Amino acid sequence: MPLSPASTFKIPHALVALETGVVSADSIEKWDGREYPRQPKWNHDHTVISALRPSVLWVFQRIAPRIGAERMTKWLTIFEYGNRDVSGPITEYWTNGRLQVSALEQMAFLRRFYRSALPLQPQHVAAVRHGLEQTRGTVENSLGVHLFLRAARDLTHRFAGHPEFDAFILEEHHAGKLDAPSGTARELQARASSADPARTFPITSVRTGATPGTHLVAYDGPYERVTLVHEARSREGFAAGALAAAQWLPGHRGVYTVEDMLFGESG
Repeated sequence: MPLSPASTFKIPHALVALETGVVSADSIEKWDGREYPRQPKWNHDHTVISALRPSVLWVFQRIAPRIGAERMTKWLTIFEYGNRDVSGPITEYWTNGRLQVSALEQMAFLRRFYRSALPLQPQHVAAVRHGLEQTRGTVENSLGVHLFLRAARDLTHRFAGHPEFDAFILEEHHAGKLDAPSGTARELQARASSADPARTFPITSVRTGATPGTHLVAYDGPYERVTLVHEARSREGFAAGALAAAQWLPGHRGVYTVEDMLFGESG
């Protein structure tokens, strides 16, 4: 299912910015002094390269108008990246759902990127690769989220055929998170709707404070309520999930999901 690329768009974004000359690898974008309490690494000057690992949104929002919609559309066509839709506010299209890309399209793009098969100057590709280098334990994936999604699907099957219960999804994140609903909430809704097509699963999104991330699915009846909740307390859970996946992967050839690792099959 195609989704908004959100933070992952920083890779093609940086490549296009360098290739079009709107920035260089070492040109400085000055921080305007706005504080980001949940993102302390955003609170200083950056280059487009130093902005990659911490996903410094304000840098890419500043660069986007310089590139412009027409040139970005041209490059996304060259990259064969998603639906190429950059309409609407020029600083939001990769987070507001206009631009959408599937997992397979992302993989194809990244394969070309790492094989130096994109029609780009080699020094620009090398600079972005360097900016993406991660230290051990910083790749994010939460085993708890995947277990939660599976448990929510099973719960949905149990409540199918009980129309006296109204269902809803609530997701809450810190004030700095721009996309709403979250990708996890949309995935939860899609799986629940597939398991129980007769029921609607409206999503309510809350953006406030410093909440790392909470997702809740509830069935509310006339006399009782049943809820299933996943709450992220820190980012260490994402790192632990990535480490578990890395330990599982040797000996498995092909493309796999975390659910392949946990359950033996996708979905």
